[in-house]
Amino acid sequence: DLQPEGRLQLVLKDLRARDQPDQSLPTSHQETQLKSFLKKYVDALTENIDARFQESSPVLDSFKIFDLLSVPTKTDDGFSEYGSSMIKKLADHYFPGPQHAEDHQQLIVEWQKAKYDLLQWKENDLPQAIRQGEGSITATD
Repeated sequence: DLQPEGRLQLVLKDLRARDQPDQSLPTSHQETQLKSFLKKYVDALTENIDARFQESSPVLDSFKIFDLLSVPTKTDDGFSEYGSSMIKKLADHYFPGPQHAEDHQQLIVEWQKAKYDLLQWKENDLPQAIRQGEGSITATD
């Protein structure tokens, strides 16, 4: 928003383009103050969000195993272990304690099949432009 083509600059350009007498434009000092305020606000907001979700971060980070572009091929050395530590984090989070031991184990076992499904989707269903990093769309669009 504070970048040269960010929202603030677009609003200021729009106001200048209108140049109507009943609309007052901010002075350069006011623009500087506004930019400073917005930067402080965004920094504080980012810090608060990070602090709020800090405990959830490892769990949220574990969901990246479902990113088709991250799944290695079967011939890669890391394929057999791909996602094992992250699926364990997810199982620990969603099925804690001995009362959920069966569900916990089932998730870990089912992951071994699911990663083959992800690989198949990557190879057969994901557009080649996305696989090769071309174009403006991503795997999650």
